[in-house]
Amino acid sequence: MKKYDVNFKTDKIQELWLTLSDKGFLCFDKITDVRVKSKKKQENMPFNSRARIETALCRIEDTLKYMNTIPLGTNPQRMQAFDFYDFVNCEVVVIDCIETLGHIFGCESDISKLKQKKDIFKENGTDNDFVKYVRSLASVHPLDTSRHPDYNGYENFHCSPRTYWDSTSQDGKDITITIYDSANKQNELEFLRVSINDFVIFLQMWIDFLDVIDIAVKAYERKSIEEYKLSAMKIPSDFECYTDYIKYLKEEYIRRGNDTQWDCFDDFVKIFATPITNLENEAKVELYKNAIKLALSFLHKRTQNMEYGKEYSTGISRDRDTNYTELFIEVHNPVNVGVNHNELKYCLEKLFVRSDDYRNRMEEIKPWINQYATFYNTESYDETYVLVTTALYLESLNRENVLNWNIPNKKEYRWSVLE
Repeated sequence: MKKYDVNFKTDKIQELWLTLSDKGFLCFDKITDVRVKSKKKQENMPFNSRARIETALCRIEDTLKYMNTIPLGTNPQRMQAFDFYDFVNCEVVVIDCIETLGHIFGCESDISKLKQKKDIFKENGTDNDFVKYVRSLASVHPLDTSRHPDYNGYENFHCSPRTYWDSTSQDGKDITITIYDSANKQNELEFLRVSINDFVIFLQMWIDFLDVIDIAVKAYERKSIEEYKLSAMKIPSDFECYTDYIKYLKEEYIRRGNDTQWDCFDDFVKIFATPITNLENEAKVELYKNAIKLALSFLHKRTQNMEYGKEYSTGISRDRDTNYTELFIEVHNPVNVGVNHNELKYCLEKLFVRSDDYRNRMEEIKPWINQYATFYNTESYDETYVLVTTALYLESLNRENVLNWNIPNKKEYRWSVLE
């Protein structure tokens, strides 16, 4: 008996991952119905689709890779084809995941056509139902397979004591499934012959369906982008305080398909919400706040217009052409462009992660901070954070870097205006 090797490719699932990651969160926020059990009955309820999309993608890819390792037909002497049970179970997992993705992205008509095909197994019902019938009979419901009337009849059930590999394959079939039919009053054993290659072909048909889903995802993204462009965002004057606007902007930024730099907003809220106890420090912090407001005005415009890419409203008119960046990113983290001393970086990291010994580290760099702000190291953690980030901002404006190049040469942003 020959050994069967399968080699399912995962390139289509990789392409779908890339399509989703392009404007990913537009799709992950899609709302779809899931059938759940309430206290009284089964009913459809709306849920965010992100968890199921990610789960389906992971399951499809990992399961296909695993199926490529299953040693099919290597032991024809076994009384049970446990390798086939494993294979058909995995096959149905992949099919169900692909079908669910199709439903999430509105491929109902294409799914219906796919599930009605009868081209492969040439049995009474559809290919799709036949695979589900075989899985039920051979593996998951060997004592009671009764939900596939095209195969087990109405008001009837099949059970199967075993499935085994055929060492001869004279009829082109590799596997025999033994069946007891409840309609057979003589209790005679019946035999269903199947070919493993047909199951491979059927699964590949579903894998190829990922191309249809990919097209549907792109169509959904385009539709979402146009809808968001027409949905006007609130502006700072709509809020009583600027921190509320920052929180709102974060929500819109995420909702409109941006999946990085979320922590910037929380840090900006801290900067605007923290009282400054020294009057001169307050004036310097105000410069930093003005730079943040400037940066967020660019981000607001880009988010409203659903713009993605380096050429759009990033607030960056000059950079080093090395990495994609935006003004709000540079303003948030001036340590990347303004500090080159390793010991200083180490102390700053202790502050930013709020290490237990951060105050000791601040004592070490106190002379540096006092170049830009009056600092006693008795301030609260939040005020210390604001003063240090303000110092980093002011120091960056004395250096050749992306932040300095893109901050206007005006007194509202700089302690010393450039000549």
